[in-house]
Amino acid sequence: MHSALYAKIYSGRFKFLISEQAAKSKIMSTRKGQRMSPEAQNLRLLPHQLTSILINEIMNLKIKPTGVNNQIAVEMINERMLKDKFSALEMGVWRIAQIEQEQINRRRNRGLGRRTLTFTTNGGRGGGRH
Repeated sequence: MHSALYAKIYSGRFKFLISEQAAKSKIMSTRKGQRMSPEAQNLRLLPHQLTSILINEIMNLKIKPTGVNNQIAVEMINERMLKDKFSALEMGVWRIAQIEQEQINRRRNRGLGRRTLTFTTNGGRGGGRH
């Protein structure tokens, strides 16, 4: 799971939301954002706050190669900091990769059970079916 997540992040196929501070300044730079109540602003900023926490959790991890099939292990630098959001993200990405692979396999094998196989005795150069 660690390798799959880091591969998606480093390949650029995985994007994070902008930071909480950047989102807050963008919201406050609009008239609509300035008219929002503090509760509405907090609700609008919640995904960005959670992303900031996730990035802090990721920054607290040290990557260690295991030596087995390009797999990696992660080790926490500060043991008091949790890694709940990182683990949830990792499991979600892993499950999505499984579902995508199942879809690819289904498309590849579509209709295989309905096909009839034809064998010839002379390599397909005429003749009859046997």
